[in-house]
Amino acid sequence: MPSVVGLDRPTLDKEIPAISDAFDLVIIDGAAKLHQMTASALRVADTVLIPVQTSSPDIWSAMDLVDVIKVRQSVTAGKPRAAFIVSRQTPGTRLAADIDRALQEHELPVLA
Repeated sequence: MPSVVGLDRPTLDKEIPAISDAFDLVIIDGAAKLHQMTASALRVADTVLIPVQTSSPDIWSAMDLVDVIKVRQSVTAGKPRAAFIVSRQTPGTRLAADIDRALQEHELPVLA
């Protein structure tokens, strides 16, 4: 089995379970925008990492995904787990503190 499998259709929720036993870890790298592929990926995900940069527009653009994840969690006993991953952040700065505070309001862990 190859170590990288490309699936470009919004049927990940059907295709991933069929191949996942052959792998220790399956990573789905999806687009930032919500569409059918995102919904399909969320149906099979155990964990969702939401990358955000230290800018308000970047955080705002992630909020639609956060809302969809929270709806999914409400009907699936808290799955998938989700967390923000902050990139391009300078620790100890006022901006870093502001971004962390803004993300904490969404009740998901923040990884920096």
